[in-house]
Amino acid sequence: MRIRFAGAYQQPEVNWQADIMSLENYQSSRPDFTAEFGERTALMDVGDLDANPRRILVALPFPEITRREIMQTVVMVRNYRAMREGLRQWSG
Repeated sequence: MRIRFAGAYQQPEVNWQADIMSLENYQSSRPDFTAEFGERTALMDVGDLDANPRRILVALPFPEITRREIMQTVVMVRNYRAMREGLRQWSG
């Protein structure tokens, strides 16, 4: 799923283009993907922070991405304080 939304990042407002998918789909579409540590619960890959729109890929541990997960992802991206380019992985 691809969505666009406005949000803050080190300035009043920026445009985000987010690709949101299940973690399973992300891993199966990238056979060369290597987990940083153990089993993943989520990951976020932030593209060029100077681009407009700013691209971000979010992979979540749900078999199906619903409106609820999309809205929670938008809130997370808007509120994330340690945003930086590159891949971030979480385990749980």
